[in-house]
Amino acid sequence: MNPHGKYGIGAQVAVIMDNEGGYTDHAADRGGPTNAGITVPAWREYCADTGRNDAGRAMASLTLEDVLAFYWWWWGAAELGLKLLESPAVQLFTFDSSVLFGRGRAARWLQDTANLFGCRLTVDGVVGPRTAAAVNALEPARLVSLLYDARMFRHNLIVSKNPAQAVFAKGWKNRADKMKALALEWARETATP
Repeated sequence: MNPHGKYGIGAQVAVIMDNEGGYTDHAADRGGPTNAGITVPAWREYCADTGRNDAGRAMASLTLEDVLAFYWWWWGAAELGLKLLESPAVQLFTFDSSVLFGRGRAARWLQDTANLFGCRLTVDGVVGPRTAAAVNALEPARLVSLLYDARMFRHNLIVSKNPAQAVFAKGWKNRADKMKALALEWARETATP
């Protein structure tokens, strides 16, 4: 995949940044202060992994360059396995889910969903060669639709366990709907005849 093409990493990062916006510190947000969707723990992990010496930096001070570098690093994380996935549609939906819920949960959703098709994957939260091969053999549009269902179930579960989170429910649904529509569009556009 061309990282700079219409469906590449750069395009996917641009979608995430459009979804996330800038700095926020909403009192009800369990993620705490974030900038462009980057939480303090995620930023610290990035700094430790890449050798950056600014793990204690305030989220509000992150620059566009910081955010771009972070998301290119996040996209390439081995446990998320996006490099191994052939469908840009599946990459995009999984990437966006990982930003909201963490890489492990997004990877487990991918494995659980593939298992609905009889793949018999170990659900360990790591998209390695076996998971990628199983996912790559599936029809991307069907997979994205089921990943959307898993994501919406999780959103609803969060609100049912903590009603204070309902303030975010409409935005979560709008984002999930937008991501599903875009991923399905990409699936159609990249389908092999």
